[in-house]
Amino acid sequence: MNIKILSILVLISAFLLSWIPSDGMKRKAQKPTVEELLESKEFKIECDWAMPTVTNAMNRVGNSGLLPVGTNIGRINLIGNANYLKFMGDSISADLPYYGERQAGGGYNSSDGGIKFNGLAKDMKIEKNEKKGHYNIKFSINNNTESFNVNIRLFPNLNSTISIYSNQRNTIRYDGTASLLEAANE
Repeated sequence: MNIKILSILVLISAFLLSWIPSDGMKRKAQKPTVEELLESKEFKIECDWAMPTVTNAMNRVGNSGLLPVGTNIGRINLIGNANYLKFMGDSISADLPYYGERQAGGGYNSSDGGIKFNGLAKDMKIEKNEKKGHYNIKFSINNNTESFNVNIRLFPNLNSTISIYSNQRNTIRYDGTASLLEAANE
């Protein structure tokens, strides 16, 4: 009788232990820290909100009723719209929607008015704001027709703000969340 009880207890213990996640699984489930993101140089920011510069033209768009429900001209909901800013080693790419005024015309046969770039950043600076606890990332980058200055604030909870200054468009800001690139692809 004791052998049967002992063997049942061993089986139950083995079954219960199989449900406890290993240390590797615990780490994967946990959010990375900001420092881990920056050290990896492999992360992605997906944006939930766009905050364009409010101008008279944007006021006219807002008054026209063209904006989605829950959105106004100063804060446009991007949830459900594919967008990203990716850091892949020394290369950075972005595909972000743009709302606002363009100061210079786009190229011919341009099918997308968004902010797109892919390449090596120039003059990248990453600094920690000790007083406020976030990181500032600044760089310049060009695409075929446009130059961008990008300022990113990356907070300890992995929320971020991206401000993009262009030589052809009004400034726009985005709010989003950062994640490791492999975690973002899952």
